[in-house]
Amino acid sequence: SAASGSLDEKYVKIVKQIVERYDKNKDGALTASEWENMLMSPAAADSNRDGRVTIEEYVLWLQSRDAT
Repeated sequence: SAASGSLDEKYVKIVKQIVERYDKNKDGALTASEWENMLMSPAAADSNRDGRVTIEEYVLWLQSRDAT
């Protein structure tokens, strides 16, 4: 498991692919309208609650979910 705050490269690769696929405005983050078509909503990954899920937020969220 990754140390807290560090990004595991294998997650980064996966998340970048997901974000690139759904990020309609190509700003490097997902918003609610972009993630509504996703099988698994990343809304819970929005740690600062700004309505945007960045690659970093998404990776840290996935890592924490898989760690439990």
